[in-house]
Amino acid sequence: MSSLVHPASGPEGQGPSGSVPPVILTSDQTEHAATIRQFVEGDTPWDRRLMKGSQWVNPILVKETRQALKSKQFSFTLILLTIVVLAWSILAIVSMIPSIYYASNGAPLLIGYAMILIVPALIIIPQASFRSMASELEDGTFETLSLSLLSPRHIILGKLSVAALQLMIYVSVIAPCIALTYLLRGVTLDVIAMSLLILISCSLTLSTLAISIASFSKNRVQQVFFSILVLGAQVIASIAVGGTLSATVAFGTVPWEGWISFGVFLLAAILYCWLFLRCGGCSIGVVSENRSTPIRVPLLTIGLVISMLGGLLAIRNGDRNTMSAMIAVVLNLMFVHWGVAGSIMMGEQGIIPARARRSLPNSLLARLFLTWLNPGAGPGYLFILLSFAGSAITLVLSCQLLIPITNTDVGLHTLAYAITLVGYLALYLGIVRLICLATLRRLQTGRLVTALTICLVLVIAAVVLTCSINLAANNYQRLTYDWYCFPNLFWTLAELFPDNISQTWNSAEFLSSIIALLFCASVVAFINIVLTAKDVVILRIETPKRVEMERQRLRGIRTQDDEELDEGDVLN
Repeated sequence: MSSLVHPASGPEGQGPSGSVPPVILTSDQTEHAATIRQFVEGDTPWDRRLMKGSQWVNPILVKETRQALKSKQFSFTLILLTIVVLAWSILAIVSMIPSIYYASNGAPLLIGYAMILIVPALIIIPQASFRSMASELEDGTFETLSLSLLSPRHIILGKLSVAALQLMIYVSVIAPCIALTYLLRGVTLDVIAMSLLILISCSLTLSTLAISIASFSKNRVQQVFFSILVLGAQVIASIAVGGTLSATVAFGTVPWEGWISFGVFLLAAILYCWLFLRCGGCSIGVVSENRSTPIRVPLLTIGLVISMLGGLLAIRNGDRNTMSAMIAVVLNLMFVHWGVAGSIMMGEQGIIPARARRSLPNSLLARLFLTWLNPGAGPGYLFILLSFAGSAITLVLSCQLLIPITNTDVGLHTLAYAITLVGYLALYLGIVRLICLATLRRLQTGRLVTALTICLVLVIAAVVLTCSINLAANNYQRLTYDWYCFPNLFWTLAELFPDNISQTWNSAEFLSSIIALLFCASVVAFINIVLTAKDVVILRIETPKRVEMERQRLRGIRTQDDEELDEGDVLN
């Protein structure tokens, strides 16, 4: 075996020391020393692979993680979470003695851990994500990010990745204690998995919502308003999640219906997170780009998913007597989805910049089906009406054909309910668009929030006005539905609900109110369609050749035309 001799040196300038014998290293020790040197210097094959893979990591994730791990907020929360978890563990275990030796005491311990984890998962992390995004716009550092090669999608995903990393750290701290609850009996693995999945999905959904809302806060006043809005959503979500987790743990097991319900919730959370990310990316993107089409695609997808899943659940779980009521509930969900999205969309400006016109549909077939995805409140109004009316009427007719209802009046009532919802959507969104066209011409910022506010004011004013007139007509004694109450959508839909069949269906007052609603909605829709003609006839313009070559150059592509142009520049 070969060996390597290293003489032990004495003090500098005095040569070898005679008192210390030379150190002899064998070949195995030499290889071991070389391996240790590679680990110390970071020159191992794994280090090289990690360095190569780190180039694909989002830079926002790296920057925000360094700042978060050094911040006092993260350190204080982590230390406080550890102290609270240890205190609850000791207190709960001591209070369970001596029954802990023979009784199943894991459930109350798990509920306590879940309530503790709700605070960082649903309160601290979404608020930190909101402040992180808002500070970029407030401190002026977002301009530096916008000048880099990072797209708005990368910026938003980087912020969300930081929230996911913090959540993983908090869950890792409390994970051993959650495993202890399984050892104490009374808690099954499916309950633990369901509890963690609910917390993680709700936390990431709230963080996505907070980041998206923060991207719209352009000044200090908007930041305060949106911060209060996010905090309200967090409080409501915390109460709902806390009740759900307590019921799940108390039940002792998760049936297959629970997993199906969670699957539906997870699908809805993923789709709405997709929508929130698109909204946030478009808000911080270039103003001259087409920012409407990327948002309307997930809106249409969510509407179709609600329609299809609602129809399947109604056919699968509803009998012939209750299926119409389940369809009406699905129609209400679709109405809320399209109503909120449409009221915000009515605040869009009808001006399409030249850069956005480069992405407009060009062929006849594409213009026929994709024109309603163009920017502007006019195409958005028709997009909302066509999407909701098509999916709602298709849902009602398909369920009627697949499972024929013995009472044909119930099927007609469900169809009438869907048509009434379409009428309300056309009426209120059309009025909001006309008001925005008349009053918000010079307003550049805050148009979307203003349009949503106008829609809410109209709905509330209609409710108050119709109830006041009805009370005055009945000598302030009772409320009786009459034909002039059709602007009150809550009262009308409550009377029209298929599961609430009464004499009102055949009364002249009720039929008169529906006719008045459809007439007013048709007039408002006709006026909006006429005003939308100028947005439909806008044609696509071709992308300049130089712009296309610059895009290819940013992607690392040099075409033959680009090389010839560079040679021409040199000669000139």
